[in-house]
Amino acid sequence: MLDNNGVTISRGRKTKFYSWNDFECFYPYSERFIASHSQDPAIEEKREKIYEVDKSIEGEIFYLRKKPNNILDRLHKTFVVIYSKADNFNEVNNFLVNYLERKAMQNSTDLGLVFYEFK
Repeated sequence: MLDNNGVTISRGRKTKFYSWNDFECFYPYSERFIASHSQDPAIEEKREKIYEVDKSIEGEIFYLRKKPNNILDRLHKTFVVIYSKADNFNEVNNFLVNYLERKAMQNSTDLGLVFYEFK
């Protein structure tokens, strides 16, 4: 559940609220797969089409990166993972942009010492 105050995530019996101030940015996860790997424009066009079809079937996964609270938190990354449905991934993205900076997901974004909440 997204609202003006933040994000409330429920999974099974577990529910947790996060304020928008808890996060520094967000990443659309599937964008990491459309990074250019070929210099052939036809291949890149096909890759983009596959990406769009995939989102229309499965929706999108968003990684919300939490701000570090102390010096020890700077040694690792923590992401809160939220999932959109196929029919609302654009709305979720547009809502998140109102509160958080959107960054491009790279192959190295979620490397290193990483913790996930609600993945």
